[in-house]
Amino acid sequence: MNHLIILSPILFLVMWSSGAVMVKLGLQYTNEWNFLALRALLSLLFISITYKLVKKPLWPSPSKDHIKDALVTGLLLQVCYLSFYTLAIGTGMSPGLVTLILGAHPLLVPFIQQITLPISKKICLIIGFSGLCIAVIGTSQLKEMNGWGNVFALLALLSLTFGTVKKNEGIHPVRAMVYQCLLSSIIFTIVSTVIGWSVEWNILLLIALLWMSLVVSIGAFLLLIYMNNHDQPDRVSLLFYAVPPTTYCFDYAIFGTTLSKVTLLGISLVTISIVYYRKRTDPKPLSEKSLE
Repeated sequence: MNHLIILSPILFLVMWSSGAVMVKLGLQYTNEWNFLALRALLSLLFISITYKLVKKPLWPSPSKDHIKDALVTGLLLQVCYLSFYTLAIGTGMSPGLVTLILGAHPLLVPFIQQITLPISKKICLIIGFSGLCIAVIGTSQLKEMNGWGNVFALLALLSLTFGTVKKNEGIHPVRAMVYQCLLSSIIFTIVSTVIGWSVEWNILLLIALLWMSLVVSIGAFLLLIYMNNHDQPDRVSLLFYAVPPTTYCFDYAIFGTTLSKVTLLGISLVTISIVYYRKRTDPKPLSEKSLE
């Protein structure tokens, strides 16, 4: 389990950062709501299989309050966040610009959680966000910003922030994910049925859907729940500073988006701020019960 504690931030960063470019790829062959519905249904299928395979008798039965908390978190992250996130990219904004706005997440978490930070950590947060802005300026993508895209990205930011600060310690993450995927599947399927289905099936769309359902919606979200329950919220939220630079790398690899020296400078500042901040904070110790 100690290996998971060490590797989870890196795994989460790679998984989460890949989501934006996969959404961009998938939206070339279907609309936003159809994509979200298909992703949710596949996620429900895979997490249900996972639950049947790994379910243990020692897992405590969740109370109604625990189930309610899991559903609220699912509504914020699996429904609201993914909806606004996908809609923002659907307006034509680049994945990097959308994740830049989401990069404000680490600035909001200490405020919402009422965490008092020392000056050194506040400086790290400022340096990290400055690095994000520099990275975006270096990509020459600011012209892609638009009104609705900004609104959707801001709503995604709020959904993400309030969804991640809420802990779900009274229910096993896999079981919680089953409830959350079921909720998102129902909502997105109803919306897609109302507006109509329009899907151009091909291998690229299938890759995007499988990646978003398995790697992002299940893998990354489970890691996020795990870290959120077992680490300090400000340490977890700081990882979102590294999402835009990592997304740019995926954008470069898949769509050929160039990385300028200015962007690389911004990425360097982000990396330095994250490494220094996390070294200045010891992770929250885990009890034996939390490791089950």
